[in-house]
Amino acid sequence: VPLHGRLFGQWLHFAFPRDCKYPHLSGTTTSATGEEWFQQSGVQAYVTQEEAQSYIASVGPSVGTSASDLQGEQDESMCSVNMWKLEEQLVDVMNGQPPPQPE
Repeated sequence: VPLHGRLFGQWLHFAFPRDCKYPHLSGTTTSATGEEWFQQSGVQAYVTQEEAQSYIASVGPSVGTSASDLQGEQDESMCSVNMWKLEEQLVDVMNGQPPPQPE
């Protein structure tokens, strides 16, 4: 697996989701600030501490801590299957940018 490719980036995101962002194919997504997101969607980009605690309390125990550990493992495996996209895209090592897209 090339170290400067999307597949390795996907693995890094799977292993360290808080530290490594998901490597979308170039040109398929755009960045937006919280304010831009709110203007486009009408939904706040952030939640208050109380809203976060309320959500955590409403969800209950995490997957795999219930009586059906086997079902939890199946749910986790399905989650990882949906994440992997097999389209590889190498990043230019010198500039750290993906190659330009043909028009």
